[in-house]
Amino acid sequence: MNNRRVLNDKDLISLSKILSKAYNLIDNKLTNKFSRHFNINDAASKIIIRRNLVPLTYFFFENLLLLSRHNLKKKNYTNNINFKYNFSQIEDFEESISKEKFNRYFFNFIVESFYASHQRKNQKYKEYMFIDYKLKTYDNYKNNLFSLNHNFLPKFFLRLEKFFFRFFPILSRIPTLHLSQLQNVFFKYGWYIFFLKNLNYNWTYKKISINKKQRSFFFSKILPDSFYVNFLSNSKIKNINYKFLSQVFDCFIMNSFPLSFFENFKANLNFANKKIINSKYKIILSSGDHDTNSVFYNCAAKNNDFKIVKIQHGGYEGYIDKIPTYYEMDYITADYFLSWGWDKIVNNHNKIKTKILPMPSPWLTERKEYFTKAIFNKTIKKYDILLMPNKIREYNIAPSGTNNVNTSTNIYALQNFIKLVELLRKENLTTYCKFYNEKNYNFFTQNLNKKLKYFPNIHFSKNYDKGLTVNLISQCKLVLWDVPGTGFLECLASRIPTLCFIDKKIIQIHKSAYVIFTKLKKSGIVNYNLNDLIKNANIFIKDDKKWISNKKRVSTVRKFINQFARTDDNWKKIWINKIKNIALRYER
Repeated sequence: MNNRRVLNDKDLISLSKILSKAYNLIDNKLTNKFSRHFNINDAASKIIIRRNLVPLTYFFFENLLLLSRHNLKKKNYTNNINFKYNFSQIEDFEESISKEKFNRYFFNFIVESFYASHQRKNQKYKEYMFIDYKLKTYDNYKNNLFSLNHNFLPKFFLRLEKFFFRFFPILSRIPTLHLSQLQNVFFKYGWYIFFLKNLNYNWTYKKISINKKQRSFFFSKILPDSFYVNFLSNSKIKNINYKFLSQVFDCFIMNSFPLSFFENFKANLNFANKKIINSKYKIILSSGDHDTNSVFYNCAAKNNDFKIVKIQHGGYEGYIDKIPTYYEMDYITADYFLSWGWDKIVNNHNKIKTKILPMPSPWLTERKEYFTKAIFNKTIKKYDILLMPNKIREYNIAPSGTNNVNTSTNIYALQNFIKLVELLRKENLTTYCKFYNEKNYNFFTQNLNKKLKYFPNIHFSKNYDKGLTVNLISQCKLVLWDVPGTGFLECLASRIPTLCFIDKKIIQIHKSAYVIFTKLKKSGIVNYNLNDLIKNANIFIKDDKKWISNKKRVSTVRKFINQFARTDDNWKKIWINKIKNIALRYER
């Protein structure tokens, strides 16, 4: 593994704190400006500003901070600042920052803007870049998270909705956006026919050129001088002029702000508005503002005084903090948030007023049913262990944080993996190791520094389909995780025997969840030491029935899933009643 330059946790924590203030300053500067320019209300404008300016701002300052850690010579500043990339949608930007090509270009942009241009040729970009592994496959793997019992039902109702009910007027159905894997559950029970109106369809974005004159007026002095002074001081950057930094940041935002949300804003908003304007109830459901379509629908909803109801669709929430995406983008623009059991936002420094509603997860409940056959399968299992290493991060997402996987944790993930497979070999535990994707397979196996045949008891699988399946669970006695994320919650909720290793250098549990995680540790389910993990794995394999039937362990797991991964066989009635109750408050 190359000695890659990345920001450490101290830098990331400091950066997240100061940028949280920057996002609020940007809200104050641009929200009303955006409202007047496009004739919408401030709540609608904030949807647009938060979804676009948070990732753009974070990416700029994170990489500026990273490059500033070098002893680069100060240059004489000029007005010749040029950033040549434009983006149609914010997803295009997020795709670009995950690629080496764009990261190299941006590094050039920073170096040429602030430092002597001749140094660019000598800059060791390899120190910042992820190893470019050659791939033999493509990222078109099956997503097993959508798999349920009676899989023909979601397919049937999906086709029925797509080719028939899609064209029906909204009537009394609730407008509903992208819901991730939860969508298949709702399709299974025909909810998109009689209860929800599916708006999760792309529309064509008109090709339109960038209006630099209008943008240069709109995106000027986005942040006050005082912010740049504080940022440079807190980051201990002494060789950059704050006024010139302001100009460079404005130039970056002026060019990078997606065309869909500026030049083509009115056409897209009008399209979204027409789809929801006749809704009987002024609420809209979504799992977030992740795609451009959802952003416009939520913007149109807010502009018509709708309430936005967001739905949890993954792990970490409620027991992990310092994940800026949740705080700066998801919770802050929601009126209601349907959680998997937790009832308040932890570490809520921004005093977000979103109402949290603890609910059973339909997806976890249906997955629990899906795995029942595998759990009670009496056939002899081929493997002792199903090992599920977490994904490594090639380039940081924007915004990133210290409590989600980032580039600084790759080295720890690798060290843990090497030690773990050595322990599995020593204990001769037969293991099926399933990686997140091919890049992860290459990263972990090529850095073992030993040939794979050195581990005869471990099958390093090249199956990169996402998530767990009945077939996998039927073959393996016990599932091991190295982060307490969605998969770990899914196993506990589905009664799949599982253990989790938590490295505090990668993930830290919020203090509000210390008690329940301490109980999980005492039960042997959560482990902060790899030797303890293997010890507890051996105890389980020696007598799985005794492990599973232990009353204290059963009670602890029940309490945990009720708080963070709640299931209920009666979830359909609970959800319909709750959503109808909210809808009736905002009936036209």
